[in-house]
Amino acid sequence: MKFYKSPFVLTKQYAQVLSAHMQTMEKKFPALTFHLTYIGCTELVRNEYSDIFTASLTLDDLFVY
Repeated sequence: MKFYKSPFVLTKQYAQVLSAHMQTMEKKFPALTFHLTYIGCTELVRNEYSDIFTASLTLDDLFVY
């Protein structure tokens, strides 16, 4: 879970870090399927790197007021 006061923008560098983590997990556990899900206080800004996430949830999605 990420905490930002403004919408979260995925950078190229952070996308590379996440991709490397995913590759490591897929090599370590080849029988499993992994999905990256963004969970944060604010929206995920859609850009060329945000497609790495299969889903995006905010606190508004998790809690009913």
